[in-house]
Amino acid sequence: MRSFTTYLILLISLVSCNIDNKSLNENIDVEGNVNKEGIPEIVFNETEHDFGRVIQGEKVGWFFKYRNEGDADLIIRKASASCGCTVPDYDRKPLSPGEESKIKVVYDSSGRSGTELKTVTIESNTGKPVKLKLIVEVINN
Repeated sequence: MRSFTTYLILLISLVSCNIDNKSLNENIDVEGNVNKEGIPEIVFNETEHDFGRVIQGEKVGWFFKYRNEGDADLIIRKASASCGCTVPDYDRKPLSPGEESKIKVVYDSSGRSGTELKTVTIESNTGKPVKLKLIVEVINN
């Protein structure tokens, strides 16, 4: 009886692992149906921008352009900066496959000096966060 119970537990474990792998790798739901919604894919024209030299106290901004190259709506859930001096602004509506949009990032150099590297992390329904980088050299006037 004990070996039968062990065998049954092993069999259930293998079946449940197989369902999880199919759901992740083949885009099949738990019931075995093909997911017709597809998968979004976020692609940026560039992920880094160098502002060069700015005078301390200046605010500078940049638009990071991106598009949805997947086959399902793309939704940006969150854009968070590494510092309070950097503020991202983005459209919260879903982006259909093939559409383009942009994320505006503003950097405030007040109270800063020297070379700065700031990042903005973009979290979306793709499951893969993207890091945008800003480089700036703040000089005193």
